[in-house]
Amino acid sequence: MESLAYLHTALLYESTEPAPELRDLSELLPSPTSAAWLSAQILAAALVVGTAGSAMAATGTVQTNGNPLNVRSTPGGPVVSSLPNGARVELTGRRSGNYLELANGTWVSADWVAVGNTSPTQPPSGTDRAVGFVNTSGEPLNVRSAPGGAIVGTLPNGTRVELTGRSSNGFLERTNSTWVDGRYITYSQPPVTTPPPSPTPNPGVGAGSSTAFVRTNGSPLNVRNAPGGAVVGSIANGSRVDLTGRRSGEWAERTNGTWISSNWITTNPGTTPQPPTPQPPTPQPPIGGDQGTKFVATNGSPLNVRNAPGGTIIGAIANGSRVELTGRRSGEWVERTNGTWVSNNWLVDNPSGNVGGDISFGRVRTNGSSLNVRNSPGGQVVGTIPNGSRVALTGRRSGGWVQLERGEWVSGDWIVME
Repeated sequence: MESLAYLHTALLYESTEPAPELRDLSELLPSPTSAAWLSAQILAAALVVGTAGSAMAATGTVQTNGNPLNVRSTPGGPVVSSLPNGARVELTGRRSGNYLELANGTWVSADWVAVGNTSPTQPPSGTDRAVGFVNTSGEPLNVRSAPGGAIVGTLPNGTRVELTGRSSNGFLERTNSTWVDGRYITYSQPPVTTPPPSPTPNPGVGAGSSTAFVRTNGSPLNVRNAPGGAVVGSIANGSRVDLTGRRSGEWAERTNGTWISSNWITTNPGTTPQPPTPQPPTPQPPIGGDQGTKFVATNGSPLNVRNAPGGTIIGAIANGSRVELTGRRSGEWVERTNGTWVSNNWLVDNPSGNVGGDISFGRVRTNGSSLNVRNSPGGQVVGTIPNGSRVALTGRRSGGWVQLERGEWVSGDWIVME
């Protein structure tokens, strides 16, 4: 029996040690042994040896999302060939990490091989490419420049996405180097459903992307680089704007990263939003400086009242109203005696005069670029004025446009009155 056991061990582990000298069975057995008993022992040992040599071998089937499966020279090593979806493969039973060895000594990802009645359900690991589908509750999925980075677009629910296989902090990389949230990606196409109509969002509420329309009193809507920040452009009344859903107070973020006031946008292109209800001022005594009285002189619209120079709108003052000022200024902004701020571009000393009087002077204040000069409000560009230039104005306005002394027009958003 010791010899039989050694033979079993040597066959199983491929030992190179010489076998011990076989002894006569009569020396090993205390009494004569039947031929039937001896045959049964030899057959049992043979079955053990045969079973140990083939127990791990198996047959599998390639099951991907339709793409070929990469075949590698080693676990996670260089790709040497590929297998079509549905191909039958012979496996040795050896495994290394997430890779299975084929009978020819090459390796494939276990995520995409079904053995027996099991099916692969996990996305590929490493650098294997894959195809997934957007699976949200119906809303679009944000596309970002980096894992958790800036939003650069959206994908409708159900969209097919090509993935590189790379992931970071729960985000998956697309083959165009953008990233999406892996929580909303599945590897089987979700059923396409028609989402219910979206309710009209309230200002400052909600985080989903949406489309809105500019609805002012006719003037362009200022575009800013941050909530209440510097004006970097304008959008014509009636224009469509795409929003990320992010808000900060009254400010809403556009998909290009700029910000606009939500007081002048609407989800219904046929309605016009109303300005906020003005809050009654709390009279306070003048606080030094060149305090005085001025009057609101706009194109008919109320004048926004802010909590700081260029800050959040907290009310409005009707055209023609009298305002009491402390004399403090910050750029175009002047402080009222109740501590709020208004734009000096819409104030005059004489309630019946134009903004700035008959002739007034201002300075071009842009982000460094020259200011376009037009032949009419919003009309054809006929020249430019360098940043920092002093300009003479007639006092005439049309929406956001102001007239130069020589009859041409420029955007009032880039003029600071002296």
